[in-house]
Amino acid sequence: SSDGLASTPDRGKTWSITRVNFPLRGGNRFQPNAPNVDAYAYPNPFSMSQHREVRIKFDVKKSGNVSISLYDFGMNLIKVLDDEYLNSGTHEAVWNGRDAHGDRVANGVVFYRIKTPGHNFGGKILVLQ
Repeated sequence: SSDGLASTPDRGKTWSITRVNFPLRGGNRFQPNAPNVDAYAYPNPFSMSQHREVRIKFDVKKSGNVSISLYDFGMNLIKVLDDEYLNSGTHEAVWNGRDAHGDRVANGVVFYRIKTPGHNFGGKILVLQ
């Protein structure tokens, strides 16, 4: 949800909300000298058995069409998360750990590629089941 990721270690007896809101432009209260980044994913590593979804936070510098694609270690397309017009600013995309056919992806590294007007960047998510 927009509140964060809810997880439970004991089948619903207790819950915790994981919400990350670190700035993309470096520096935060935990790491004052943190570098600037174009995007990050959390939780990372990601496990479908522990987390419902993984969020990719990114910044769009110039409004326009933005696409987010996921690839396996062999650079085979897994899924396109978003391909839409976005205004400039900070955005988040959500992925549930499944490919375009609805199947769980295998353990390993998943690369994400974000294409925005005039700027392409990406990162990786470690998937552990």
